Amino acid sequence: MDAFLLDPLLDADADLELYQGSFASMNPIESSGGRVLIIEDDVSMATLLIESLRHDSHTVEVARTGAVALRLVESWRPDVILSDLNLPDADGISILREIRQMPQASMIPVIILSARTDREARLEGLSWAEDFLAKPADPLELRARVRSMVRLKRVQTDLAQMNRNLEERVIKRTEEIVQINRTLSGTATRLAASESEIRYLSQALSEIQEAERARFAREIHDALGTSLITLKLMIQTQCALLGKKDQAQNDAVKQMIALIDETTETARGIAHSLSPVALAGLGLKEATAELLDRLAAAHPNVEFQLKMKGRLPRLSDASKREAYRLIQEAIANSLKHSKASRIGVELGSLSGGPRILIRDNGIGLKPNSKKGIGLRLMAERAQAIGCLLTLKNGRRKGLEVVVERKRT
Repeated sequence: MDAFLLDPLLDADADLELYQGSFASMNPIESSGGRVLIIEDDVSMATLLIESLRHDSHTVEVARTGAVALRLVESWRPDVILSDLNLPDADGISILREIRQMPQASMIPVIILSARTDREARLEGLSWAEDFLAKPADPLELRARVRSMVRLKRVQTDLAQMNRNLEERVIKRTEEIVQINRTLSGTATRLAASESEIRYLSQALSEIQEAERARFAREIHDALGTSLITLKLMIQTQCALLGKKDQAQNDAVKQMIALIDETTETARGIAHSLSPVALAGLGLKEATAELLDRLAAAHPNVEFQLKMKGRLPRLSDASKREAYRLIQEAIANSLKHSKASRIGVELGSLSGGPRILIRDNGIGLKPNSKKGIGLRLMAERAQAIGCLLTLKNGRRKGLEVVVERKRT
């Protein structure tokens, strides 16, 4: 494999099987990482990607054309896809569109790697992918994002399996009820007893399912943050069918909860060092508006508002990133703890610096509330943009998070 990676005379038109076989020789045993499909026609770029991913024990396949990529997605079922936008036989977006139409591949996380960094390319790419990185991508950043996506895919796969197991149990229980009905149908007395038993079992099964739906909905909602909101919605729809009767099932649920916690923390850690895609070519106002639009779609019972009070001062890219993350964390805390039906963000300027106000109509700040890690992180972000963070209850109800420069 080392000779393959370092050979400067490697033919850019080398046969795909040779390319994949060279990488396969580096992984003679089952990998502890995930299955990563690289859709890239540039052999040099694909080689760099493989060199980055090899440190995390991922199993990698490479497709240099769209046609090969579609065959590998269908037959190999990767955990994560890294895709270029420019392919020799098709447009990268059209290939991703076809992948999303495959029932078995519609939820595979996709990271776009492209030399195109204009706003139009990013917005179009993010319509079909979960993430967008500009070439050449930082190796550590790429590895971190791929690890996070692999974790998300495994959570999705485990939940789907749990759902199938529950459906099988429901079918089996239904058959048992039907058999009881047939057994007790000989006389009127036995028929009445059978009907009563069926009603009892049906009601008990319904109550168990409803209790499990509620429990898993609460656990999953609490375990995930705004940066993983898409995964949270998927789990909420899937977990509604879960059951908890045997110990093996309960153990699987506990493992899933631990994995979700780990994924959430990993995603938050990654978010601290990354700039949101929307901020690369847009301002803080536009990026915040885009965030609120996504949250409004995910939380239809909550009203989100953005208000401008004057003009924002000119901010560096680092300051815009910190301000955006602060807004994101504040809204996530409100959604998780405040029981608010309305969340507003106000952007403006004060004393030559930015002024940010996040206000909700929830339960407000409890007396003697301890300052957790989330609030400490928000305070550090405010300090990074030369501001102070203040939390106070609103005049009527709810909580106000104020970020502004100290008045002299």
